[in-house]
Amino acid sequence: ERGVRTPTRGERFRQRDEDCFGQGGSALNEYEKKLIEEEFDFEKNLAMFDKNTVMAEIDAELGAQPDIVRLVHCNRRQPEQKYRNDENVLTGVMAEYRQITTGEAECGEFVTDLGLVVPCVSLALRERLQAVIMNHGLGVERQAEVMGRAATELAIQLLGGQHRLTPTNMHQVPTAVFLCGTSQVGTFGISAARHLASHGAKTQVYLPEADHYPHVLETELRLYRLTGGKVVTRGKDLPKGSVDLIVTAMEDQEMWSQERCQPWHRSATAWAEACRAPVLAIDPPPHAPAFEVKMTLVGGLPLHHPPEAGKLYLANLGIPKNIYKEVGIKFSSPFGAKFVIPLHKSCTT
Repeated sequence: ERGVRTPTRGERFRQRDEDCFGQGGSALNEYEKKLIEEEFDFEKNLAMFDKNTVMAEIDAELGAQPDIVRLVHCNRRQPEQKYRNDENVLTGVMAEYRQITTGEAECGEFVTDLGLVVPCVSLALRERLQAVIMNHGLGVERQAEVMGRAATELAIQLLGGQHRLTPTNMHQVPTAVFLCGTSQVGTFGISAARHLASHGAKTQVYLPEADHYPHVLETELRLYRLTGGKVVTRGKDLPKGSVDLIVTAMEDQEMWSQERCQPWHRSATAWAEACRAPVLAIDPPPHAPAFEVKMTLVGGLPLHHPPEAGKLYLANLGIPKNIYKEVGIKFSSPFGAKFVIPLHKSCTT
């Protein structure tokens, strides 16, 4: 007599299906099998569903229960905030590190991109610092060279950078007009015009006519003329067409209010207001500008400039820290690897 044969693997799987689903692998009755074999009419069944009626019933039911929060309200997307290319998407309070102290009462302060606090100084402390700097040999000539180079860096950015200033772009050479006064800041402006001209831009300097100019300004003006750039002394000689950039260096820190009353200043201001070009201000006084400014460049430590000064930038004048120490300032460089850094309003002010 032969023994019982062990089922194969396939037979075991079939037996398992039959035990689970019934004979033939299906536990359905004849009516259920008929429903499966017939094709389902989606359009007919969809027409039977009245969505508006159902939603109205749901709203009526929930209207009597105001404390219930519907999922659809939670999932509704809010309008997304638009950001500029220089804004942070993630919000938060920046950590601030205080490495510079001036010993003065609260004069306001700014912070760098890294959170380093750069305090503002009063005009009196700035004048004391300037006197010590001059006494150590860091005269107006050296400062003009540094500020001119720093202003050119910002001017190139406003002009479009390498997209505009390239040797192969001879048919679209950008034009910049420099509005300069006869004080020290005017020397900075003429130096910036010389530096920008060396990058291939068309430049023009507006300088009020005077019997004689300060020696440093006269020297800088002579150097600028060697670039082939134009110098005008009357407002009516300023460009009639469009320009790409305006750089203003007209106002002295102490005499700015008197200068704004002068005809040469009013003429330049009226011309600048009629233009739509961006404006870069070099070392202006800490007051609202005479016309709209996009960027402001200062050197050393900033004064308390108002929001109307636009985006504030600080240039490294290369002042040794022991010179700051002579006027009671504890200084640690905030510049890092950069020559010009942006300053932002501090969260604590």
